[in-house]
Amino acid sequence: MRIFTVDELHAATQGFAESRCIGEGGCGRVYRGTLTSGEIVAVKRWTGGSNQQHSIMELMTELNTLGTISHPVSLNPKNLNPEP
Repeated sequence: MRIFTVDELHAATQGFAESRCIGEGGCGRVYRGTLTSGEIVAVKRWTGGSNQQHSIMELMTELNTLGTISHPVSLNPKNLNPEP
């Protein structure tokens, strides 16, 4: 399992640049990132929102859903690291 630092994710997404944004949901945006190894990744940047409890529940539901998907190009939630 690989844990990414916030600095690595920041660099991979070019500082979470608008041009790297590939989607947006209720609890944050998803950015296309390129790791130093050249591997392409999707990075979800959690933004919370006005109702913190609701957005945390939404994020947990999303992570649970991702954890049940079995597809060759799906994300591995075990590698996710929330931004402080």
